[in-house]
Amino acid sequence: GDPWGQGTTAKDFVLQLRALEVSRINLHINSPGGYVDDALAMYAAIQQHPATVTAIVESVAASAASFVALAAERVLIAKNARIMIHDAHGLAIGDAKTMRTLADYLDEESDNIASIYADKAGGEPGRWREAMQANDGVGTTYRGQEAVDAGLADALMAIPQKRNLVPMRAAALTRNAGRTMSQSNLDKLHS
Repeated sequence: GDPWGQGTTAKDFVLQLRALEVSRINLHINSPGGYVDDALAMYAAIQQHPATVTAIVESVAASAASFVALAAERVLIAKNARIMIHDAHGLAIGDAKTMRTLADYLDEESDNIASIYADKAGGEPGRWREAMQANDGVGTTYRGQEAVDAGLADALMAIPQKRNLVPMRAAALTRNAGRTMSQSNLDKLHS
């Protein structure tokens, strides 16, 4: 879930994931993030599912979505996509004691998240915590190959070769004096 009420809740995600009786799951991610607790529930559900899960970061896996992706056995990222990490955020109203309590809680959550990055990518959680606090607290963004180099993704997404069938159809029509051909015959003609 997210603070704006537009994301997928952990409850819905976990129920739908548990209902899947498949051997492979491709988990496509394009998310600015959401609540840490929801993301941790999603993370655990992915890890517990018996299917082989591949996370595919198509545009962005930011904030809490960044570590949801890491629950998968394999993480692929588009060349121009990004994984963005930062310390946990929170909001509180209250006195100084309340604010100190929130600060301690956020440090604990951030340390936990840093350990997830370290488990996937290697290195010490303290190093990941530094990356989460970099850029004046904004965090660090890893785009495409940078995410692979950092160990947050396993590989760039393969870009399939696209076949342009329009010229083949035109050539087939020209060669066959206007007769129509089935797609399978077109494929045979141009293979």
